[in-house]
Amino acid sequence: MVSGSDDKTIKIWHRDGRLINTIQEKDKVNTVIFSPDGKHILSSVGDKMLKLWSLDGELIDTFEDHTDIVSKATFSPDGKMIASVSDNDTVILWDVEKKKLKKRINNDDREVNSINFSPESNILAIDYGYGLVTLYLLNGIFLKETQLYTTNSFLGEKFSPDGKAIAVQNQSGVLLLNADLDDLLNRACNWASAYLKTTDDESIKHLCD
Repeated sequence: MVSGSDDKTIKIWHRDGRLINTIQEKDKVNTVIFSPDGKHILSSVGDKMLKLWSLDGELIDTFEDHTDIVSKATFSPDGKMIASVSDNDTVILWDVEKKKLKKRINNDDREVNSINFSPESNILAIDYGYGLVTLYLLNGIFLKETQLYTTNSFLGEKFSPDGKAIAVQNQSGVLLLNADLDDLLNRACNWASAYLKTTDDESIKHLCD
């Protein structure tokens, strides 16, 4: 288990409660998580960057493109991407292997409550609160946005193990919403069909063929 605290430390614990290692930081720890393979730790404090650590406390790399304090971060299940949120509500996708920014997502100044990848690492769900979750399809070709609305603000969201549904919790209970990639692609293609048939841009004209 790994934990971060306002006492400016990251601590790694054995499941029986024994302290394995302590990493000293220079400010309170906002977020800290294990990589999917359990070999690294990702953290952020008050310095606008993400830090990647080995389990023995060695700083391996930093990710530095946020312009405000990083408040949330998560790995994709395949370990190839990181999604992070700063206090100015900017969401950034990072390429872990290349150690660089992959995509900056424009949030239109909307507050981000949480971020989660689907089990297959091909969808990123961003919970903006006020009943809005946006799903971004991350297939390396294009990025589309599908908005899921309810009448109340979400308290959190999680994908089902097969990635075909997303459970969202609000003040009224739990809702199960469709997040099947094939269905989302069909909906996106239906919405864009008229444009794709008439566009002169050959690079996207046959995306939905």
